[in-house]
Amino acid sequence: MACSEKLSELLRESAPSFSGLDSTRNSFDLMAAEYSTSDWYGERLEICSTLAFIGWRHSNALGLEIESQEWLRVSDVLVREDFAAIDCIESFLKLPAEEQTTPRAVNFLSRPEDVFLALACVRRDRNVDTPNALRAATTIYETCREARSLAEGEKAFFLGEAAWIAGNACRYLGRQSEASKWLKVSTAHFGKCPAGAPLLAKVNLNACVQARDEHNLERARRDAIALREQFVGWHMLYEAAFCSLLECLIDNEAGHSGLALSGLEQVVEELRQFGSVSLLACALHNLAALVAASGDMDRAEALFGEAAAAASGSPIMESSVLFSIADCHFQVDDLNEAIRWSQMGISKAVEGGCTGVLAYRRVWFAEVLLHADRVEEARQQLVTALPVLTAERMLPEGVHAAKLMSEISSRNRVDDSASRNRS
Repeated sequence: MACSEKLSELLRESAPSFSGLDSTRNSFDLMAAEYSTSDWYGERLEICSTLAFIGWRHSNALGLEIESQEWLRVSDVLVREDFAAIDCIESFLKLPAEEQTTPRAVNFLSRPEDVFLALACVRRDRNVDTPNALRAATTIYETCREARSLAEGEKAFFLGEAAWIAGNACRYLGRQSEASKWLKVSTAHFGKCPAGAPLLAKVNLNACVQARDEHNLERARRDAIALREQFVGWHMLYEAAFCSLLECLIDNEAGHSGLALSGLEQVVEELRQFGSVSLLACALHNLAALVAASGDMDRAEALFGEAAAAASGSPIMESSVLFSIADCHFQVDDLNEAIRWSQMGISKAVEGGCTGVLAYRRVWFAEVLLHADRVEEARQQLVTALPVLTAERMLPEGVHAAKLMSEISSRNRVDDSASRNRS
């Protein structure tokens, strides 16, 4: 009872203060100290989750950048557990869109601590069920935009975070134009947060990834190094590891495979200790590809197996691993295996709903099929991919697809001419 009263008292303290933050820390430490004991109904976890929100609320309002990020990480850890508040929010977020009426949204996301928890749930699932994460983030954004009772700094974060998650989901799904719009919205809202510098840096990391996608490697590498230093200063180790991974991928694309290999070895070891499984899967399959290129096929196979295990449950990441394996076979002209693994990768990409990524994969698969003289199958892959490449303005991929279509036309003309000569 005393604990509930203390929690209610802390929630009522809307004015940010260092004394309120200290009291929240102490209460959280007391509850966390009991974490290992039985908690059949999840009350302790639910209280810890609410205390994480209160701690973040004070830290954000006081402009404490490092501590506000620490409370967000605490919330991210807690949503890996199971308690009633999570079940309630998830039951709403997973409803079909037509059933997420505004009154129902207001009911499920009526309190700021509920919105805070809902965002943590969506962050957790954004690489596992990306289409649903996009839909949930959009629902949270629309609900918060219409809310009148949220404090200004909290509302700015909720809107910015929902937009950031939506932008990341769109990028992950290959919908680049939508991603850019959402991330601009995110920047505008994060700019109004008292502890907004780390949040804006997250958006800048997306811009860094975009620069790499556009083959602006020098800029992307420079920005990744600068951002990594900032993230380390804020104790944001996941984001710092992401920057390190990005730097390795850029080095590889720039032709510095030895530098990329040594860098990936280090990143993989770091991520095995603390990183998310999706980021670990990405690092592992890229490391495996470089190890395979060096000729150590036994180790490459083991790394690919570990990558597949880490990617399990995330169709988009599973697709990336499968295509990485396909590319290794393609590099040694094992076309039958390259085609087999590519077909599995296409199926996973379809399952994940990643239209833009799928279009990019189809272009690569078409090239493999052409090498195997399966011309009509290659043409079908390109015909399917081209409308998406055009809509998403994926220019390098579109140019490559056009060249492959031209090659197919040339082959068909040669075949037609040969047929006429035989007749």
